[in-house]
Amino acid sequence: MVAPSSEQIISGTTSIAAGSEITVRARATGDNSFLKTADVTVGEDGDFSGTFDFSDTSNATEFTVSVPNEGVEDNAEVDGIVSDAAQMETPTPTPEPATDTPTPEPDEGTDTPTATPGPATDTPTDGGDTTTETSGSQPGFGGAVAIVALAGAALIALRRDN
Repeated sequence: MVAPSSEQIISGTTSIAAGSEITVRARATGDNSFLKTADVTVGEDGDFSGTFDFSDTSNATEFTVSVPNEGVEDNAEVDGIVSDAAQMETPTPTPEPATDTPTPEPDEGTDTPTATPGPATDTPTDGGDTTTETSGSQPGFGGAVAIVALAGAALIALRRDN
């Protein structure tokens, strides 16, 4: 899942040798057809990622990501979708309400001990409010991670067939 905006990253993992150049292709057919490509280099750990511009793509457009015939018999493909839900909201800090701690009052019937003066010491205090950040994203992995995992699994499976 990618957002309908620029600078969207599609990434995956492959068993193709590190340093190899591959082409990642995103393609849609139908009313909202497009073809977008990115030439990328495979990293030392087999990871790759390409940056795509989906700003001119309609929401809910389905597409296929592929790495065409890069040393494998068949194309490695995985399906994706352009969705507003992929846009991450900026977390808004939510301040915790300040609470006053009541001071206990001594009973009138008991003696109150008198403090003996001693050397003054600084007592550290907690100052300021604590903020908790919340996020509107879904728990667990997002759709983009799922696409990446599927692309990587497809590439590895196709590589093993050779």
